[in-house]
This record gives sequence, structure tokens and C-alpha cells, in this order.
Amino acid sequence: MRFAILGLACLLAAPAATWKSVYFFDREQESLQLFDFAMPAADCGIALGIHQDGRSQNVALRTRDGGLTWAITKVKPEARSLFFLDGEHGWMVAHDGIYKTSDCGGRWERVKKERNLVRVHFLSPLRGYAMGAPKVVLVTGDGGKTWDPLPAAAEPKSNPERSVYTWAEFHPNGWGMITGSHRPDRRTPDAPVWMDPEATAATRQWPSLSLVLQTADGGITWKSLVESVIGAIGRVRMSPNGAALVLVEFQHTLDFPSDVLSISADRQKTQRVYRRKDHAVTDILFDAKGRAYVAGYVPPGKLRDVPIPGRVRIERSDDLASWEQLLDVDYRAVARRVMLARGADGTMWAATDTGMILRLEE
Repeated sequence: MRFAILGLACLLAAPAATWKSVYFFDREQESLQLFDFAMPAADCGIALGIHQDGRSQNVALRTRDGGLTWAITKVKPEARSLFFLDGEHGWMVAHDGIYKTSDCGGRWERVKKERNLVRVHFLSPLRGYAMGAPKVVLVTGDGGKTWDPLPAAAEPKSNPERSVYTWAEFHPNGWGMITGSHRPDRRTPDAPVWMDPEATAATRQWPSLSLVLQTADGGITWKSLVESVIGAIGRVRMSPNGAALVLVEFQHTLDFPSDVLSISADRQKTQRVYRRKDHAVTDILFDAKGRAYVAGYVPPGKLRDVPIPGRVRIERSDDLASWEQLLDVDYRAVARRVMLARGADGTMWAATDTGMILRLEE
């Protein structure tokens, strides 16, 4: 009877969540390093990367059948980032400007010639923002045909030559943030940190300036904020209820590789909600149910700038207080950067900089 009860309990237990590998680049004498990822439609997915096979070239890893098959195609040299509203409205930032696609990255058309941009964010097919250096934010209201500087971007008191805006996030209620940083001109070790760990350990972690632009009315008016922090804001993600998560990444020898902060929906309270010594978080995201995800890797040692990937680690929380480690990740999944994406159907995806695409199955 005891064994029958145990067996019934196993049958009634909820199935474990599994991060299943749907693509893994594993070719001898070649490598594929992915650095941005999106799943904008049920059948459409795309990742930007660099393919090396004796030579180096920018490529896109694309699927048009919901992740069943993936193909590598060439893209504009020095592509940097992606942003998609859906499968028909997508943009790519490259070293020489902004490109637009209407077929999930099959063809790209340049809509803005501009250097030193790093990312775009569109609220609709017509209205969007582009950000980069030196301390630049541009805004368009006609789908990218014309762009104008956002005056608030110049307000923070920082050296423009060392200041860059890198991320934007908006909620349907009108709350939006554009974030960046100013890095002081400090001496850095001559050798990579992994070659001279003692010198790096003795190097002081200097604060940098975080540049934050906030709007409460969908971009009609903006307020600027500058804060001195150790680390840099890597990501901001809005939850369905209007709260936000902020990822702050640290460098080198700090005891913790990253912090995840929560900003309440009324913007009155900010608190740390996630920090682990053995988890370098590189991306954060909410799913369609409002659950929060933190994704990254387990550092192979105290120094995180070593060129050695660590085991992929992804955790999830319903309340930002307790976190569940989603243990069942493909055993081959190692990385130094993990990127998350939510599909149009709500499916959660992850991509590693080592050339693997994973889908969450529950």
C-alpha cells in the first residue's frame, strides 16, 4: 500500500520545468557567439552573432517555423542589437545606422545613417527611440524617416565623450526609462584580469555614474537623474502590473557579480530582490503570467572576467521574495552571457553566447 501511495503521489506531482535545447552550434574548428536575441512571432525567431571559421563575420541565426529548424545567414557588418514589435516590425542597429525589416530579418533596409548608436526601442511602428554615444538619444514619430535629439538626454552633468545610453523600457501606462552610464577615466590593469589576478584583486572598484531618464506620460515630458553607483545598469524590465526590475552588473573582484532591484508600481520604493555569489545574472524578464526570471551563469571562480564559460543558471519567482531554481537545463548549456526572450504565444526562450537556443517546456 505504501508503494502504491508513493507511486500515485509521483503521478500527481507537477511536471518539472525543462529548458530544452532546440539549437546547439557544435562544429569543429568553428564557433558562434550570440549577443542579442528575439522571438517576435509564433513562427519567427532571430539571434545576432559572430561566426568564426578562420575568418570572422556577423550573422543572424533565424527560425521561421517556431524553433524547429534554424539557419545562419549573413547580416550587416558590425550589427549590434535587435528590437522587434512583432514579426513584421523589427529594427537592427549596426555600426553605420539603423536598419528595418518586415520579414523577421530576411531583408534589411537602412532607415537612419548614424554611427555610435547601440540600441533602439519602439512603442509603435511609428514612434521610437535610438540611443548611444556620446550621450545621445534620438526620437522618431514617423517610423524612422526623421529623427530628432531628445533634449533631456543632454541634461545629466557628465562628460559626453565618456557617456552612453544603452537601454530603454516602457510600460503601457506611460511609465518609461532610458538608462546609460558614464565611466570615469581610471587606470586599468595592463594585462587581462585572468592573467594577473593579484593585481586585479588590489584594484579599487571605482563608482560610475548611472544616467536615468524617466517619463510618466509616454515620452511627452522627461526628467533626468544621475546617481553614483558601483556597477552599471544592464537591463530594465517592466512587469504587467507596472513594477520594474533593474539589473545592475558588477566587475572583477566584487563579492557579488550582480544585483537585481525592484521598483514598485508607484515608483515610491526600490529594494534588492535577488543577489547570489554563485550566479552572475545577465538578463531578467517577466513572463505572460507576471513571474520574474533571472538568467545567467555560475562563475568558474571569483574573477568573472576569465574567458571560461560557466554552467547556465535560471531562476523564477512569483513574488520577488522566494526564487525557484529551474534545475533541468540541458547539461551542455554553458555561457558567459544568457539572454531571455518571451514569444508571442507566451513561451519563454533563452539563448547563450556560446551558440545554444533553449525553450522552456512545462
